[in-house]
Amino acid sequence: MTDTLTSYLTSEVEIKYAILPADTLYNLPEQVEILGVYITTISKAGSPRKVDIIGSLGESALMALEDEVIESLNV
Repeated sequence: MTDTLTSYLTSEVEIKYAILPADTLYNLPEQVEILGVYITTISKAGSPRKVDIIGSLGESALMALEDEVIESLNV
């Protein structure tokens, strides 16, 4: 018999982002756009490879990463 458990992990990721310029027409400040979220895994051959996991993240996770980028820029 096989059982399945859903859990959460905390892993180090590399975030690729761009700073979008302020939009004076719509009175919007500069914004952060997340372009990629990469996790390093080990292939079956034993070599490291980066995998983009942005497609598997929900909107709230992406917003949290945007906030983290903003905080790191304001330091």
